[in-house]
Amino acid sequence: PLSSVAGDGLLINPTPLAGNPVYVYVDYEYRVDAFAKTAAGGRVRQQLGDHLAVGGTYVQDELAAGQYQLQGLDAELRLGKGTRLLAEIANSRGNGPAAFTSDDGGLTYTQAAPTMGIQEGEAWKLAVNTDAGEWFGRPDRFHLGGYFNHTATGFRANGNLLDQGRDRFGMNANLKLTERDDVLVRYDDEDLIP
Repeated sequence: PLSSVAGDGLLINPTPLAGNPVYVYVDYEYRVDAFAKTAAGGRVRQQLGDHLAVGGTYVQDELAAGQYQLQGLDAELRLGKGTRLLAEIANSRGNGPAAFTSDDGGLTYTQAAPTMGIQEGEAWKLAVNTDAGEWFGRPDRFHLGGYFNHTATGFRANGNLLDQGRDRFGMNANLKLTERDDVLVRYDDEDLIP
């Protein structure tokens, strides 16, 4: 069994179990000779000049419960050596695979409540990471980052069971005081989508 949390390097934590929660995702495939199903997918990414990259993903899978499709687009814009903006958008339609959860660190598993019928939903994410030290002629001293992630309830993709129906927002900062001393600040917020 795995520990239920992983150390986050903080000395003070308001929760009973200090650290970040740990989840184990397991994917497996098996072959059933009684019937034939197909799955296909692809991922492409193209660098456009020195600062922009765009990509796309497509998956088509015929599951026992029905067909499943996933389409996604992403882009990365580099505004400097240490600054980049990321954007992703995806849409899924169909019945995703069965998902199982464990509340005891992986000793026992129960199937997550299955959804009936075809599900459809979208997810998107915006993120920025920057080396703010570059602005003041002191690179690698002060890093800032932030993100916003929206995952609709009907969006299905591998490993996103705990993300469905949530909006997430976060910011972080890292100030390097000396070669051995850093100050880390992080804020995360999660809201359920009604």
